[in-house]
Amino acid sequence: MTSKTACVIGANRGIGLGFVEQLLEQGYQVIATCRHPAKAKALNKLMNKSVLLEIYPLEVTDDKALEAFAKQLDGRAIDRLIINAGTAGKIGVRHGNPIKRNNLQQVFNVNAISAIKIADRLIDLVSASNEKLLIAISSIMGSISDNTSGGSYAYRASKTALNAMIYSFALDVRGEGIHTLLFYPGWVKTDMGGPNALIDVATSVSGMLNMMENAREYATGSFLDYAGAKMDW
Repeated sequence: MTSKTACVIGANRGIGLGFVEQLLEQGYQVIATCRHPAKAKALNKLMNKSVLLEIYPLEVTDDKALEAFAKQLDGRAIDRLIINAGTAGKIGVRHGNPIKRNNLQQVFNVNAISAIKIADRLIDLVSASNEKLLIAISSIMGSISDNTSGGSYAYRASKTALNAMIYSFALDVRGEGIHTLLFYPGWVKTDMGGPNALIDVATSVSGMLNMMENAREYATGSFLDYAGAKMDW
């Protein structure tokens, strides 16, 4: 019996690494990407322990790199495409602090534009699989209605843009049987979430993977938290 395949974009640490660890435990063939595989010590340790893990270099903002990566996967099927790569950008961007155009552009490029480019380029491989799942990791900070504290203009807006584009993409590809979900992973203890966050990586990832098992119980394009609660746009 051929194992199912998952592809985790942005996998060298935090939530991405957690996905790799738990998917391997579930018996998935895992395709993991990061910018510098040689420096991804935790990923390489996992690869030394498991023949099911493959690591590929990918700078998500580089279209030529994306094309080269996609061509290496020609003829394969991806059951679960998990787009996790993201950046917080500069901290403290708000009224009274410098609002720099290059920071806004970089955060949008990584968090929103690269995500939709990756989804569009790899969707045929998802369509060729059995599960046909497209997953994008969003944030509660992408919710406009939940914003009560202001600030973080670039990060908030980039995640709102991600939600809008992935939702629209979900409608475009649903006719191919592809099911799409946007996840808020919770406030997680990672480099981005910080030490005061409420949950650990294992809890967040386990919750999202459990939901993937029953993904079609939720409408395609749904924005949900790691425990299955519906998020407000």
